Amino acid sequence: MLERRRVILCADDFALGADVSEGILHLASAGRLSAVSCLTDAPAWPSAGAELRRHRAHVSLGLHFSLTESFGFGERRLGAWIAASLARAVDRRAVRAHLLRQIDAFRIVVGAPPSFIDGHHHVHAFPVIREIVADVAAEVGGARPIPLRDVRRFFGPTDAPLKRYVIGTLARAGRPAGAPLNAAMSGDYSLSASADFARLFAGWLAAAPDGGLIMCHPAAAGAGEQPTAGSRELAFLESDALPDLLDRHGLELARPERSL
Repeated sequence: MLERRRVILCADDFALGADVSEGILHLASAGRLSAVSCLTDAPAWPSAGAELRRHRAHVSLGLHFSLTESFGFGERRLGAWIAASLARAVDRRAVRAHLLRQIDAFRIVVGAPPSFIDGHHHVHAFPVIREIVADVAAEVGGARPIPLRDVRRFFGPTDAPLKRYVIGTLARAGRPAGAPLNAAMSGDYSLSASADFARLFAGWLAAAPDGGLIMCHPAAAGAGEQPTAGSRELAFLESDALPDLLDRHGLELARPERSL
């Protein structure tokens, strides 16, 4: 029997909102995720994180490092971080303080450091910022540096090619950052409710290398609300289509190697 290729399916933005946390918790309970990436500056993190912690035996929990979401810690707009990173005008001490605070918030709720680090809007991979993140990941991880999401290489289709180009270009504009979590990545698309998520996901699985990572952004739908990109993702990922596609392509969902 041929050995199956491993793919990491990671749900981002946990604790961003009740709908997001509910959708991710549902998938974690159903065994439909490899990993969950958490926004620990979010006001809902302490309570939502306590619920998520119960799933850490079978789902890896990581930090979704945020510098752009308005949680009240002096965050800045995404464009400002892109400009500062490219000009190498980043306040290193401030970024380090943001990261250490978010790691501490993760540790307080989960009881251990994050199993991996990635970035909200991929800020962890921007020039200068990625050097800070890699240094902190090595310090906190000790003999086993905390793995970081690698966003330099993509696989499969996207309906947002410019977005993919910008992310990859920023990530490649400097030295690689620390220990990689994944071989390549996908899951990037327009995040539009009209996008054909099922078709895109099937294309990602068809192109996935061993150790590839697919990010997702599921969210529960409110009663009577119009479908959103997040609710369409949740409906697909909880359906029979996911295990069927994994079987068809000889894949299995796998946790990142570092566990809590």
